[in-house]
Amino acid sequence: MTYGQHLKRSRHGNLAFRYKFPRDVAHAFGRCEFTIGLATSSKREAAYPAARLKTVMLAAVAVARGMDTNDEAKQRALRSILDRQMIKALKEEVSESEADRKELLAGQAKRDRVIMLLQAKLAKELSDNRMVTPTPAPADPPVVDPVVEIRKARAFQGLDVEGGQMTVSELFVRYCDDHKKAWKHWEYRVKSDYEPAKAALIAVLGGDTRIELLTVAHARRYADHIKAEAARLNHSPKTVADKLSFMKAVLNWARRETLLADLTGPLKKDEDSDGSESYEAFTSEDLKAMFECDEYRQNSFKRASSFWLPLLGLYTGARIAELAEIRLTHIGEDNGVFGVKLSAEGKKAGKNKFSKRFVPIHPALLSCGFDLYVSALRDEGHEQLFPCLPEVNPPKNKGDTGSNDFTKFRRRLGIGGAKNETSKKVFHSFRSTLTTKMQDAGVPQYLREEFDGHAPTGVNATVYSQGQTPQSVLLDALQKVAFDFEHPTWLDTDQYRLARVPQLIKATSTACIEIQSSNP
Repeated sequence: MTYGQHLKRSRHGNLAFRYKFPRDVAHAFGRCEFTIGLATSSKREAAYPAARLKTVMLAAVAVARGMDTNDEAKQRALRSILDRQMIKALKEEVSESEADRKELLAGQAKRDRVIMLLQAKLAKELSDNRMVTPTPAPADPPVVDPVVEIRKARAFQGLDVEGGQMTVSELFVRYCDDHKKAWKHWEYRVKSDYEPAKAALIAVLGGDTRIELLTVAHARRYADHIKAEAARLNHSPKTVADKLSFMKAVLNWARRETLLADLTGPLKKDEDSDGSESYEAFTSEDLKAMFECDEYRQNSFKRASSFWLPLLGLYTGARIAELAEIRLTHIGEDNGVFGVKLSAEGKKAGKNKFSKRFVPIHPALLSCGFDLYVSALRDEGHEQLFPCLPEVNPPKNKGDTGSNDFTKFRRRLGIGGAKNETSKKVFHSFRSTLTTKMQDAGVPQYLREEFDGHAPTGVNATVYSQGQTPQSVLLDALQKVAFDFEHPTWLDTDQYRLARVPQLIKATSTACIEIQSSNP
């Protein structure tokens, strides 16, 4: 059910509403989650009160994000509004008739009623004379240089700390600090990628060794250690390659900084493993099983993204992260050709500078009703192509949710590997499928590279070609592609509309807060 992730059942069988506050506003509420009993054991009966309570929670989160993080008075007022008694009162005030209930479930109710109620209660709490003057925020702690601290510890131990005596730990700190401005999610990358690599290298060396003692043999031992761990934990070849690439990047940086000689030989890709990490294209049987299944015939997916993402992946060759982040402003005509701008922000949003590109919409997608789907979203006031996909915290994106949905879908159909098995048939396989079909249809390589957002490989394209290929030429190339399966027809069901409600509530909440802040 749509709000199932906000329902939990007690040991006595009763259902309760549970909402986990986003990490960036949890401090404003003084807790990580809010829970309240719904006095029913029926999921059907709990669905609507849970929907109303989620509306209140979304409004509260929007209000909290509009606050000054040091304004403790407003934070205390917000907490008092969200105690159990106030929530029960809110539940009564926003109760709807049966007709209004159906309207809400259809995604057309006036959701700003709850927002305005919450804003009014917050204003009343702030105007109470009993409110205590907030205490000043504590001063920020002094900035600590990790390298300085490491050198102090080495000096205390009587070890050399001057130039040429840098340790492995110091090397990683220097490398990560040098990339602080370049990496979009610096703290996450350091913690998830480079801290484990540093720990593994130190374990192989038997201690935090001075870097001038490192040799190619140490790099080989590190590579063997990573491969052995991957075999034990059943990691994919791509995971092994990623872990080796982190160490390779650090050693290459040290070489460019004249700190080390080139030690990266054992970390390079084996010649006999070329192609082992590539994804397999879907076969005609896979596509038939996928797009002629009951979910597509009956439009019974949980959300519309599960319907459209595989079709768009097949006919655009785009990465799922690109498709999941498409905005409606990126869709339209360019020189008379209807299409979509992928990775519209260029390298900042895409994988490389060639990711920013225009891809025509294949006529098969229009026959499935893609233009009708876009029109429905615009009529409802949405900004994104897939508002049904939940927001996630960086460095993840909405594409991760779409990828998980597709993985469960293909596994149910028996396509690719089962659970806990490495599969070469994943969402990324749509890129291989489209490229293979284009090649069979005689589409030139430079056009295939342009569709995929890859850097051109031919000298003519890299040196002499200026700008992107005309849209009409791209459309002609794409129209040469045809897949042998019965294409589904999209219908905007109640389930699809209901899945879009949270995003619309959030947009409405933000708009109400902006209006109120501009008119104090």
